Order: sequence, then C-alpha cells, then structure tokens
Amino acid sequence: MRIRNCNRLTWNDVIMKLLSMIHLGSSRHRQATSTCKRGHAYQNFGENCLEALNWQSATFERASCSRWCINTAAMSRILFLISLCLGWAASESLLPCHVHPTGLFRFTMDKYDSRYDFCTHLVAGYAKLMIADDFIDFNFTFVNPDNHAFYNDVNSAKLSHPGLKTILSIGGPETESRFFTLLALERHRNVYIDGLIDYVTSLNFDGIDLAWFYPSAKDTQLFADLLDVIKRRSEGKLIITATVSGIPFIIKKSYVPISLVKSVDFLNVQTFGYHDSKHTTGLISPLFPRPNDTSKLNVADSMNLWAELGIPKSKLVMGITAYGHSYILDDKQNWGIGAPAQLAPPFKPYLAEGTIPYYDLYRFLDLEVGDHVLWDEAGQVPWILNNTFWISYENPISVTRKMRFVKENGFGGAFLNELEYDNSNEFQWGFTDERFLLLRAMKQGLEKEYPTEAPPATETPTTTMNPSLNPCIRDNSTFKSPWVGDVDDCKRYYYCIGTVPYHLSCGNGLFWNFWDNKCVFYKYSSCPRRCNPNMMNCV
Repeated sequence: MRIRNCNRLTWNDVIMKLLSMIHLGSSRHRQATSTCKRGHAYQNFGENCLEALNWQSATFERASCSRWCINTAAMSRILFLISLCLGWAASESLLPCHVHPTGLFRFTMDKYDSRYDFCTHLVAGYAKLMIADDFIDFNFTFVNPDNHAFYNDVNSAKLSHPGLKTILSIGGPETESRFFTLLALERHRNVYIDGLIDYVTSLNFDGIDLAWFYPSAKDTQLFADLLDVIKRRSEGKLIITATVSGIPFIIKKSYVPISLVKSVDFLNVQTFGYHDSKHTTGLISPLFPRPNDTSKLNVADSMNLWAELGIPKSKLVMGITAYGHSYILDDKQNWGIGAPAQLAPPFKPYLAEGTIPYYDLYRFLDLEVGDHVLWDEAGQVPWILNNTFWISYENPISVTRKMRFVKENGFGGAFLNELEYDNSNEFQWGFTDERFLLLRAMKQGLEKEYPTEAPPATETPTTTMNPSLNPCIRDNSTFKSPWVGDVDDCKRYYYCIGTVPYHLSCGNGLFWNFWDNKCVFYKYSSCPRRCNPNMMNCV
C-alpha cells in the first residue's frame, strides 16, 4: 500500500469519519468483504488518507441494513488505514527511477528483476509526440522506432514488482517550445490532451510526466495550464508529475511554482548538472555551496527555493544522477576544482561529450596506476583524478548524505536519473554480483530514521488582505481563470488558489496581457500606451 501525505489527518477527522460509519450493515457482509479485498484500490489515493477512508465508508454504506452491526472484515481495513494516517505505520518516501532507451545496447527491465524492489515508480522517457496540423487526427511519432517495445518492456516490470507504478514522460532535452505553444488555444489543447491520455492508458502506463526543458518566460502560464488540463481531463485516474529544473535562474524564469500545486502529484527536480562550463572542472551535484560561492548552484538551495516559492515539500523529489562529468586537464599540475580543462571525449559513441555512466567509473579506479578518489567536504561529493582525467560523480556515500537531507527536511523523496547508467554491480567494484549501487544507497538512506526539523507553521501566505481589495474575490462566478492582472502595476499579476492571492512578476522585459492571461512583450501587453516600458513599475 502506498498511502502518503497522511500527516494532515487529525484525530478529529478520524473520529468523525469513524462515527459516521458506526451504522453498518451485515445483510450484504459478503459483498462488503469482497469489495474490501481489492487492496489495489488504495494504491491510487494520492491527496490524503481521507480519500481512502471515504472509499471504504462507501463500501459500508452499500452494505448497510436496518440494524446496528459491524462488518469486522471491512472494519479491520478501516483501522489499518487509520493507523497509517496517524503515523502508526511508516509512510513511504517516493523513489521514482527514470529510464531511457539508451545507446546501442538497450537496457532491458529483466536486469531490474525481483531481487531489486527499490523503485516506487518507473518513468519512461522521453516520448516525442508529433501532432497533425488539423488537431483531429493524431500521429504519434517516436524518435526511435523501437520505443514502443521499450515501453512494453518497462510496463512488464510490474509483473515482478507488485505495486510498482509506471509513468510516460513527454518532452525531454530537445523539447521545442514551438510544439507546446501550438496548444495555447483551449480547443486544441483539450483535443490533444484527450488523445494523449487515451494513448498513455492504452500502453498500460499509470501516469504522465511533462518534461518541457524549459518553458520560456512567456510560456510559464501555458506550462501550468497544460498540467492543469491533464489533471482535470484524466479525472484522477492517472498520476500527474512534471520534471523541472534545479537551476535557480531557470526556476524563477520558467515556472510559476504556486500554480503547479494542485495539478501535480509530485515534481522531479533536476538537482544535478550545475556545472556546465566546457573549459573548467566543476562539481556536477554539490549538496551545499563551497566557500565564497554565492551562485546557489547546489542541491540544498534548489530544493529550498522550490519550497519557498510555494510547492509543499512532500511534493518535491530530489534528483540523483547516475552519470558523471569528465574532463581532460589542460595542465597536469593544476588539478583542483575550477582548473582549466576541456570536456573529455564521449566514453561510448552514443553518449554526449563529457558524459560517463556510473557503471563505467570502476575502470578509472585502478589504484596501481595512481588514481585518486578525492572528497569535497563543503559539497559532500567525490571526484576522481587519474593523471589528466578528472571526473565529478556521485557515489553511495554522497547519495546517503543527500537522502539524509531529504528526510531531515521533510521532502517527498528522491529520483534516480538514469536507471540504466546505474546498471553496475559490485563484482566490477571487487565485491559481489549485485547491481544498482546508487539506487540501493538511495533506498537504504530513505528508509533510515533521522532526527527531523520542526515543520514551518504554515505554507500559506501569512498576510491578510481586505476582501474588497482581494483580486481573487470576484463577482463573476463564471470566471474560472486563476490568473488576474494587477491593475496598479502592468508588470505584475496574481495567481489565485481559491481566494488566496499570490502576487507574482513577469520576467525582465515582459508585461501582463489581461486578455490572454500571460506575460508578453510590451507591444502585445495591456499596458496603457503612455507607459514607459523601461520603468520598473509600468502603470
């Protein structure tokens, strides 16, 4: 059972729910008991445990009759649900594993056999879906013609891993904004999303992941709207997630985080790839900043930024990369972090320059030829120096430190990118023939209990607003858009969750358009023509 986010349930909630179910029936005992045996029905409740209790309550109501009684078989399930919701049974951290059809030698799920019960979800990526110009007939075209077989292989893992969920990821590194902007019109968007949902369910996936790398500043609302439409039109039958950046300036430019809260079950935050220079060495995924580093390009600052911008921590999933960045030093004598270097040639012909899978790192750890495994204490990550070869990577120790950070700070879990790159075994490292060293460290780290920090008192705004001035309280009850322009500031707007306003700003050089509910260039905006677009507050 994977019933999560139970901490919001109080004793009062449980008692009121339990009292409402005291009048139970026995005339249909067998039907109720049979219904209760559908344990899998609990697996898709993602919001909170009351949903599961409500479902079980409905079972009781269907079994009710004229006299007072208790269906003991069903009641035992209710009590177990209550114990989960009150924390008597440990809740499970999320551990999605992203897997891709990589290279000449495709990773197959038979390698992730029943011995390895680590992943809570398998996220298969990335699907490149093309759409017909008339938006009526859909032509789903894959980059690799073998992807359909790959998706079937991913879903076959559910046979040996009961409870495992599979998700199809749409988009990926070469995502073109041009494709997504075709869906800006609501009628186009609805038709496409309906076709996508039908397609995903026909392949036996349990969810959809939107991996738009990355929305431009003018597409932030469209990204949020796409997720909202997918969530609504899937009618709660699918898990909805998004894979998003961990780079602070991209987070601020490409997303309106608070607008994603209701649409996603969780966010996969790419907390890796922080050092993108091709000419100096650097750490791929430091947990904390190094001394005098104010860039905030580290895991802790990225996760905390998403939380500060309004995403509940329980919906934030940290990324762990199973590949390293490799460089060739310009000068053997200058070998530290930040040393002049060039990206190393790809270790395999199908890999990008400077990319080395974890399963190949053991080749560079022959101590007899003088390599050195070094540890950056500030960033809590290792790196390898082998003559002029320089590699930043993750190992089980750094992964364990990151899992402790996840648990201590109340985040939802961690995802592995990419599962096929962790297809190493301890025999290669000199031990036994067991695979997935990084994934095993993630699982063990998430299961370990650490001292936890007290959660913040609230994640909602603490300021109040005069109801007459609240832009989210509107007379027109048919007005459904959560986006409201700021009539006093042409560069700002509100996002409404119910009647709670979040005051947001357009990116540099962009202004609010009241008709399209998005940030646009000045000439397309709703700003008064007397406005000077160079002014900070253009009103």
